[in-house]
Amino acid sequence: DGILYPAARDPIGEWQAAKPEDDHRSNANIVDNKDHSAQSLTHDDIAKLKRQGVTGESLVAKLCENSATFDSKTAFAQEKYVKKKMLKHLTRVRARQPTARAVCEA
Repeated sequence: DGILYPAARDPIGEWQAAKPEDDHRSNANIVDNKDHSAQSLTHDDIAKLKRQGVTGESLVAKLCENSATFDSKTAFAQEKYVKKKMLKHLTRVRARQPTARAVCEA
């Protein structure tokens, strides 16, 4: 019909973390390895999954499954990790109403 509708609220921007008093885990024992040894998927594996057409949500789920430290993180840290990976791997497109200037520049 050619009409642009307002986009739904971005789910990546929403925080749904549990209350800190409900979570008894601690991130104190998690060591940040610069060699990325906590993640068993390599960059080549991730690129291969993207070429196979895996969606962003399932790719992030695979990253969480293959992370050695994900289960030991607090709920807030897990949510922060998922949000960061979604921003990196999720393809988002914003449809904008065409203007004469934008059409001429294209």
